[in-house]
Amino acid sequence: MSGSMILGGDDPEEIEIRLMNLARQLLGENPFKTFAENCDKTLGEWISLLTKTTLPSNITSSDPRIITAFQAVDNAICNQGSDLLRRLAYIQLNRLFVSLEAIIRSDRENWRVPRKPCQRDATVAIDIYMTAQPGKSNPGNLRRGLKERKRRGRVWSDLARPSSLLVSPLIVLIYSGAAEPIIKMDAATLNLVAAGILKECPANLLSICTSLADKAESAVRSNQPIDMRQIAAEEIRQSLSSEIS
Repeated sequence: MSGSMILGGDDPEEIEIRLMNLARQLLGENPFKTFAENCDKTLGEWISLLTKTTLPSNITSSDPRIITAFQAVDNAICNQGSDLLRRLAYIQLNRLFVSLEAIIRSDRENWRVPRKPCQRDATVAIDIYMTAQPGKSNPGNLRRGLKERKRRGRVWSDLARPSSLLVSPLIVLIYSGAAEPIIKMDAATLNLVAAGILKECPANLLSICTSLADKAESAVRSNQPIDMRQIAAEEIRQSLSSEIS
């Protein structure tokens, strides 16, 4: 889906107006309320998904836990997940690929796992992802489908970026249902939309998203129980109280 189709024409002022209107549509009238409701529905499932898909350090690309993680995230995307959990699962899929490609690169540089000559890390990662799939689909069709799934993971990650260096997954819980079609946009338009959303979104809400995500991921890595719904409700309440006062 091209940028001109979404934003209309080439006039910069017209594009800016349409961009801001689209950002407001995605955020809705009350992004704090939307975020609070979506957290209540989704945070427990997200913590469970993180627990199943966070890779340990110092593993090789042949570790079976990588396949298990891919299968867990695919289950959330393709089978059991709500639309909200699916957004988070796509981001986790993208993170798995980033981690796996780094592991593959380390394996190659340290000669830990045999590799074919001139085989790219991204190609090896897709090959590993293919082995996590059930059934015996046509390999060409399967690879194309998985590449599209990976692309969607990058799109949702781009929409969860409060800065160029940081992905904060819970940002996607701010968005209304109108966000679903934009994953078909081209990359250039998507970057414009993401920038417009961040400009329109309350800064303190973005901070809450980042803080909650950091706390959840830290708890998962340290294997500590955490009631994210209670923590989210308290952080939102405090933020709204500070705005009123």
